[in-house]
Amino acid sequence: MSSSSLSPLSVSEIQQAERAIIRYVQWCAFDKEFHLLQKQCNAHEFSSAGHHSDLQKLTPTLSIDGLLCVGGRLRKAQTAEDPKHPMIVPNDSVVAKLIVRHCHAAANHAGQEHTLALLRERFWIVRAWTVVHTQLMCYQRKKRAA
Repeated sequence: MSSSSLSPLSVSEIQQAERAIIRYVQWCAFDKEFHLLQKQCNAHEFSSAGHHSDLQKLTPTLSIDGLLCVGGRLRKAQTAEDPKHPMIVPNDSVVAKLIVRHCHAAANHAGQEHTLALLRERFWIVRAWTVVHTQLMCYQRKKRAA
C-alpha cells in the first residue's frame, strides 16, 4: 500500500481507537470486575463477591460498548454521558499517565487541581491524585523546586 492512498483518520476512528485501548487496559486490570458485571450483579453482590476491589465505591457499570464506567446518582442528570459516567482507568497503566500528560498540556500546563478537573470530565483514574502529582513535572514546577 502506498503512502498516497492513506487518508487522515476521522474523528469517529480516533474515538473508536481510544475506546478500544481503554477497554483493553480495563480488561487487563479489572478482569474479575468485568465478569461480575457481565453476570449483572447488583452493587451488594459486587461488594460481597469475596474479594476487595478498588472499584466498589464507584458502583461501576458496563457501557453499551463494553467499557467500565463510574455509576451513581447522575444517571438521570440531563448532561452529556462522559461527565456523568466517566471511563474508569487503572492508575498503574501507561495509558493513565498519557491521559494525565495530555490533559495537563491541553490545560496550558495549569496546576494539579485544574488538570484533575479536566481529566475527570471524561476519565476516572483510580487514585488519580497520585498519578497527577507524579506526572506533572513541567518546567514551572522544576523551576520552583530549584
